[in-house]
Amino acid sequence: MGGLINFFVRNHVFFIFLLFEFLCFYLLGTQNSYHRASAMSSSNLISGSLYKATNGISDYVGLKDVNENLATENARLREYLTNKELSSINKRDTLVDSVFVAIDSVLAKGYVFTSAKVINNTTHSLYNYITLDKGSKDGFVKDMGLVSSNGVVGIVKTVSKNYSSAMSLLNKNIKLTAKIRHKKFTGSFSWNGESAEYAQLDEIPNHANIAINDTITTSGYSAIFPEDFMIGTIENFELKEGSNFYNIKVKLATDFYTLRYVDGVENLNRKEQIELEKLAAKR
Repeated sequence: MGGLINFFVRNHVFFIFLLFEFLCFYLLGTQNSYHRASAMSSSNLISGSLYKATNGISDYVGLKDVNENLATENARLREYLTNKELSSINKRDTLVDSVFVAIDSVLAKGYVFTSAKVINNTTHSLYNYITLDKGSKDGFVKDMGLVSSNGVVGIVKTVSKNYSSAMSLLNKNIKLTAKIRHKKFTGSFSWNGESAEYAQLDEIPNHANIAINDTITTSGYSAIFPEDFMIGTIENFELKEGSNFYNIKVKLATDFYTLRYVDGVENLNRKEQIELEKLAAKR
């Protein structure tokens, strides 16, 4: 205690100076209108900056919820558009209990879309996988297709109660039947392990009229993906001498480096389709 008193005694001139400084500023701020306005302006500026920073932090914290809500809404929209396109009678009316209603209101679902967040994603392996924050309790099942807002992402391979693991397009084991949109040619899509931005399309015959930037989409032949979902575009192609098929380099539509949200695509008729195809193969 004695040391503290000695400190104030030794520096009493400095503390008296601070007291007079405070009084001067107080008098300027309260007695002079110009200085009072300046002080208020400065105070408002500081307060405004603090409020802006606080709101910015709040907005950032809330961004997760916003993104998840948008992902859910996008999944619903994709589901609606896909199922509507698949219905060959979606523009006609139907008679139900003597009342005409729009067929959209009784449209049967062919596909269900469920949004999920990517919580792990590899891009530098030969067998890349994606981990999602949704599992069986959310409706995810094995062999469900995955798409993003830009294009096809991969295929779900293992599912637990709360999580799913999917084989991405950046996996040497991926095999899809793809087509060149509007040109009626289908081929075999695969990834050669060289780049996270490119893949390849084989088995397109040499008489096909193809061009750079032609769109590559799902064919609709599998029981996993609906038809015409974007895979990528033709970056370049070549026809080796004596070959009957093109070597086509595909620029992937999905950016796997920045992938954050995906939609799981479940074909509600998949089991029926597979069983029918198995019966046909036995004959």
